[in-house]
Amino acid sequence: MRTGGIENNTKMSSSLSYAAAISRPPSSPSLTSTSLFSSALRSHFCNTISDTNRFSRFGVKCSYADAGIKDTNSFTIDVEANIKAERLVVLGGNGFVGSAICKAAASRGIEVISLSRSGRPGTLGSWEDQVSWITGDVFYVNWDEVLPGATAVISTLGGFGSEEQMQRINGEANVIAVNAAKEYGIPKFVLISVHDYNLPSFLLTSGYFTGKRKAESEVLSKYPSSGVVLRPGFIYGKRKVGDFEIPLDLIGEPVEKLLDATSSFTKPLSALPASDLILAPPVSVDDVAQAAINAVKDDDCFGVFTINQIKEAAAGVKV
Repeated sequence: MRTGGIENNTKMSSSLSYAAAISRPPSSPSLTSTSLFSSALRSHFCNTISDTNRFSRFGVKCSYADAGIKDTNSFTIDVEANIKAERLVVLGGNGFVGSAICKAAASRGIEVISLSRSGRPGTLGSWEDQVSWITGDVFYVNWDEVLPGATAVISTLGGFGSEEQMQRINGEANVIAVNAAKEYGIPKFVLISVHDYNLPSFLLTSGYFTGKRKAESEVLSKYPSSGVVLRPGFIYGKRKVGDFEIPLDLIGEPVEKLLDATSSFTKPLSALPASDLILAPPVSVDDVAQAAINAVKDDDCFGVFTINQIKEAAAGVKV
């Protein structure tokens, strides 16, 4: 195999008829199958592709020989294949959760584009130079500058405010993003939503929850076999607010460990209304980020993920 200028010639003995045909001496009448086979391979792997997609190219060089046939009688097949590189768009990429997702993706060699109203964040670390920061609003952005060539979109859009504001940012903004991604043929969409804390239905009528659920419905309807909805509870980590850093992990991490250790005792209480306000374990922002990235990379991953499933997905466990 030749990748990046490195070539390995592999000689294999095969009982398959096409390998024998390729390996026959030049006088054999079946030589025509060699050129046809080579042409078919080259045609199959070198299909015309869209200019908007980004690809890596590698070459493969193989030699087939039957047992007892000298190497000089074997034929070489050169194969060139185009492999699509991963290109991730993160909506709200400079926020608390969004920046953790951008960092996790960049560390795994994924090309990352962040779209947010404030653009490039303050100092986060050297990894931020590996992200393309675009300033824009999903309600007015020119998607031609953001989505072409993307292989997945992760939305962290959400917030608090008046009922109207929460419906707009938690619901409408995400609906617009989902439909734009679908229109541009993006194969994967991941939404960071919220756990419902086992609240009574009348408490779930606020713009925050109804907006989130509206966005979830849009993801699952437009992407029935590839859309992912993550429903974390309280997310902890070191959260930057202006020039200050709030160490939410000092609270979240010990509470998470305590609730995980006592889950067998507290599980019977989970049936009580609003019990998860106390019993739902917090989730590390790094776990949410890793779960989102693993969901992007796993073609078989789709559907709604609970808090425990988010942790399993972060650890690379099949959910």
